[in-house]
Amino acid sequence: MYVTNGVIKVKLAENTLEIHEGEGLFINSNVVHEIRDANEGARLYCWNIGLPNVTEYINFTYVSRIVDQAQSIPFIKLIPKGEENVSLLRRIERVGHIYLSQRDYYQLQILSEFYQCLNHLLNIFDQYEQINQYFFDPRVKQCIEYLQSHYHKKVQLSELSHMVHMSEAETIKLFKRFAGDTPFNFLQNYRLEQSAKQLMYHHKNVTEVAMDCGFSTTSYFIQNFKQKYSLTPKQFQIKYAKYLK
Repeated sequence: MYVTNGVIKVKLAENTLEIHEGEGLFINSNVVHEIRDANEGARLYCWNIGLPNVTEYINFTYVSRIVDQAQSIPFIKLIPKGEENVSLLRRIERVGHIYLSQRDYYQLQILSEFYQCLNHLLNIFDQYEQINQYFFDPRVKQCIEYLQSHYHKKVQLSELSHMVHMSEAETIKLFKRFAGDTPFNFLQNYRLEQSAKQLMYHHKNVTEVAMDCGFSTTSYFIQNFKQKYSLTPKQFQIKYAKYLK
């Protein structure tokens, strides 16, 4: 990811990082994380890259070298110092611009930039010292994945506790230890983040967005949205209307 404006907070297990404008963050495969705005108007380019199929030999060979080190190097904060870091950050920013413009053959441009980014990242990995061993309880990851795939529905704590074979109190305690918040607060924040994306990128009214994102009433959605973003959903939509498809 690359932060284009403001400050982003990222929670990774017991680490909380602040990524400022002009900085970036690489998060390795299967590393559970949560991204939050640290201030109003914070914006970023987020580039999600999946593991290639084994038949894509070159991709698989080099991407696997990075993914295989997820336990020892779960993330790298990218600051604009050093040739490799600066080049990688500039290319991620460039990819963001290319994707938003979507001019002819933009996919080829992004693919070309991907290989350059992969080269920079491998060089950074070669120089990087391993940090503390990363551990994230798989039961919490299971809960997070469930919340993220069911955020548009009503979710009960009992569903999570039953899934991980723990009491409700133990589930909350475990979740809070690794995710830094209760399951309810995590779900609420995730719903608000998804609603912001819908308001920014799709032609939907406030009620449609509220229902799509699992809020019981429009008024409750508006109240919580304003508390998080300091704008009503409609004000937010107007402010970011230029991003509407």
